[in-house]
Amino acid sequence: MERARESWLEDLRRHMLGIAARRVPVDEAEDLVQKALQVIVERGDAASDGRPPVAWCLQVLRNVIGNHYRRTATRNRLLDRSVAPETLSRPLESLDTEQRLRTIEEGLAELAAGDDNCGRYLQRMADGEPAREIARDEGLDSNALYQRLYRCRRKLRDILRQKGVLP
Repeated sequence: MERARESWLEDLRRHMLGIAARRVPVDEAEDLVQKALQVIVERGDAASDGRPPVAWCLQVLRNVIGNHYRRTATRNRLLDRSVAPETLSRPLESLDTEQRLRTIEEGLAELAAGDDNCGRYLQRMADGEPAREIARDEGLDSNALYQRLYRCRRKLRDILRQKGVLP
């Protein structure tokens, strides 16, 4: 039984390697296939949600490759800007001038005067705090916080438009 499983996994690895090599550089394909196989072995049949195991395995590979694309795109954007993420302690510090920073902070203060929650949420986000920590501290579900943040950002955009910062 174990030998049959090892043989099946080796066949699956070869098949997945052929697929991955057509989508990513060959030197990265083996690593991505190994990550996908790790997920497949760890989660096994229980994670297949009733789908045929091969289809589920290919979906795992697709997800691993998609995550690789996203990580690569993010890394390239950071390199293009010549800014290492660890050098930015706060998202607002990435702005190119002190005047813009001051204007946005004034907008945040104005927003906080009219809506204390929005001001608090956005200030914490601007300080680089992850949304999940804000949601936990505020006693909110993450989805509810994201909806509130969406409305708060819209209010902040309106304030910044009135100040002439945004078109």
